[in-house]
Amino acid sequence: MLWNIPQTSQSSQSCSETFYTKIQSIVKDLIEGLNDVTHFFKLRGKDTLFHHEDLKSNEVRIIDEDFINSVFSTCESHLKNAFDNQISEVSRQKHYIYYKLIMAKTILSFNQNSYLDHNRTEYVLRNRIVGSINSSDFYGTEYKNDDLFDAIYDCIKSEETNSCFQKHIQGMLRWFTLIYEMKFIFLNIHSKFPKLNRAIGII
Repeated sequence: MLWNIPQTSQSSQSCSETFYTKIQSIVKDLIEGLNDVTHFFKLRGKDTLFHHEDLKSNEVRIIDEDFINSVFSTCESHLKNAFDNQISEVSRQKHYIYYKLIMAKTILSFNQNSYLDHNRTEYVLRNRIVGSINSSDFYGTEYKNDDLFDAIYDCIKSEETNSCFQKHIQGMLRWFTLIYEMKFIFLNIHSKFPKLNRAIGII
């Protein structure tokens, strides 16, 4: 459902508007979900979430942990290569940099801590998702006083660029899914990809 991004066969204007709304909704829901109070206190008490609580204790424990680690290592390499290929066409565009930083920082925080800090969440939602961006304060980039989603909206009107962004969003969300599966299904919440910052282009 998260990857149900509109296809480029629609008219340019309607596709761009739908795509703009979809990006904003996905990022906002992802950030709010990782800052959820129930999620946070659940992590403090146990290593699992509600949906997969029995899976780890019953089925997954019969699988050799070295094998699980090797599978995740292979998935990491595959996704990194796929991600590098997907972002090459848009990686130098200013609107891409804005969007990439917000999504990447969210995923990096999830990889490192399994949740998002409340203060950072409020700041991102207020000033990056809803309000305007002052990127030099928060991310150390050269761009200032631009609205993230207005910038994206202006630059995704062509079908070619829209397609590039679809692939990029899918790549980011697949990283999130892989981290989730590692932490909450197959290994534990302290597991992480140590070189994820390089894999998604944040050094």
